[in-house]
Amino acid sequence: MNKMKKPIEQPNKSIKDKNKPKIKISKEIAATTFYRKFLP
Repeated sequence: MNKMKKPIEQPNKSIKDKNKPKIKISKEIAATTFYRKFLP
């Protein structure tokens, strides 16, 4: 069971790591659009 669980856990971690940069980029885009709206 432990051997079966490890391969399942690793892809989940890699997917989470891939999603983290996407969230970071989306936050940066939201910040840039926010500043562009309020700054002429």
